[in-house]
Parts: sequence; structure tokens; C-alpha cells
Amino acid sequence: MALNSALVVGLDGTVDPLSVTAASVVAARDDGRPLASRMGAAAGQVVVELEVDEALLADPPDTVVVRLLGLPSPHAVSTLDGRRLAAPATFRFRVTAALEPRGSAPARLLDIDGHAPAPGLEIVAAGPLVIRLDGVLDPASLSPETCPLFPLENGLVLSSPLRPAVTWRCTGERFELRLGLGDQHGRFQLDLRRFGWRDLSGGIPEPTLVAEVAAP
Repeated sequence: MALNSALVVGLDGTVDPLSVTAASVVAARDDGRPLASRMGAAAGQVVVELEVDEALLADPPDTVVVRLLGLPSPHAVSTLDGRRLAAPATFRFRVTAALEPRGSAPARLLDIDGHAPAPGLEIVAAGPLVIRLDGVLDPASLSPETCPLFPLENGLVLSSPLRPAVTWRCTGERFELRLGLGDQHGRFQLDLRRFGWRDLSGGIPEPTLVAEVAAP
């Protein structure tokens, strides 16, 4: 299984999604170190997805241990018919140091700093510029050089780009890219047509919009 694969645990009944929380379901390495993760329920089963970043991809676990709390814990996982897991249960998943795509369609841009994609988008970035996508990008295609921002001056786009610090996080099929502007101030053009990013299938994320970013 890839690091961003869904880790699915089934019980002998339909899981109550309200009982699946960070208090009742824990993901960890074999040595007990916790792994940041998102948990929920789908199709009546417990679903855990790791939050994968550069550090985890560089130092991945061989095995992910998923522990479900049971009685007598008040956080015991339960089924919709009211039954609680009789005792804690542990499940192990072998994983590989890789990410997997979800389908063959190109990754799609969901939002930039919470703004839906739209022509003429203007953004005020008080911190790192956060770009969220539905689809998994290839980490090898992400660097300051492939994610340039171009300074704007008197309505003109300057040719010498700002190369922001780049960090990322992948949870399942959702991908979050952060562009750190550091102590830079001013106005910048974000032109996704000039990005060198690619998804795991080699596709270019869509849509390739142009936005204006103000760094106060």
C-alpha cells in the first residue's frame, strides 16, 4: 500500500461515524510514535488516511499500526445498532515509500487561500500562500524553481521571479501546497501556466488560472 492509501478496518456491523474520532482511532509506527492522520467512516467501515509530507516520505514506516479503542474506554468505537467494541483492537498495514494517484484525470485546483478558482482572482496573503488540489502531485516536480511568483510594478510583470519556499502535504487524494513568501512585500502575479508542477500521472493540474497576490 502507498503512504496515502486508505487504511480500512471493518467490524461485524456498520460503524457509527460519530464514534470515529481522533480519541477513538490512532495511527502509529511500529515503535509507537504517532502518525498524523485523518480518520472517518465510509461504507460502514473505519477509514484512516495518513497526512503525508516531505518528512514522512523521506522516513516512512514499514508498517502502520491502527488501534481502535474499545471498552471500558468511553471513546470505544461503536456500531450503529449501539454495540461498542468489546476491547481495544490493533490492525497492521504494510506500506511503501510512495504516493499513489487516484484515477487518471488530471489533478484539479480546488482553491487558493480559500478562494475558488475564478478569472481575475486577487488574493491578500498574510502568510504562506496555500493552494489546495483534488489529486496527487508528484513531489519531485515541486521546488522553488517550479513555482515562481512574478513581481508586479506599475502594472507590468517583471521577468525576475520570486522563488518561494515550497512545502506540501497529501492526505488521501487531497493535496495542499504552501508557498512561503518570507519577508517579501508587494504585488505578485501567480501564473499557473508557468508552474512546472505535475501530478503523478504526468498531467498538468487544471484550471491553469492567473491570479494577483498582494503580500502586505
